[in-house]
Amino acid sequence: MPSASIPASPALIGAATLKTMSLPAAFGLAVALSGKSHDEIESGMGWGPDAARRILCMTQNYWPSLPSLPRLCEVLGNTVIAEWVMARATATLPERHADAMDVSDALRTLDRLMRETGDVLRVGGEAVADGEISDTDARRVLRELMHVVPVIAAFVAGLQAVREQRGNR
Repeated sequence: MPSASIPASPALIGAATLKTMSLPAAFGLAVALSGKSHDEIESGMGWGPDAARRILCMTQNYWPSLPSLPRLCEVLGNTVIAEWVMARATATLPERHADAMDVSDALRTLDRLMRETGDVLRVGGEAVADGEISDTDARRVLRELMHVVPVIAAFVAGLQAVREQRGNR
């Protein structure tokens, strides 16, 4: 069943951030943004339990086939994986992964994330205060939410780089 709307546009994350993410990080982000359980993804894709387990655990070098990617984007309700492929394929700079975060980077990122999340909560609270969500309210909340997405994506990329530095995926 096609998604009615795409809940998270990779354009909000940015090609520059996607370009630095590893495939496991981008795949994990796409799955997380979908809000779907592994069982729902397995069912939507028509995968058997063994294939789904291998693909969705992301610790093995086992990925969906190229012809299945459009369907996977449809099932997940976002195009993060497709945009990751494009960002990596069209990069003008040499391939590079995000730098691994240290504690100072993580604290700065957490601080920014909390400030952006606070803005979402403030604007969201104002939007629902009168018991209705107007078009203007929705636009304001969406604008604030769009500031949170790239912070989260950069955090994911930096933390994934820590794992990769230690030989994990």
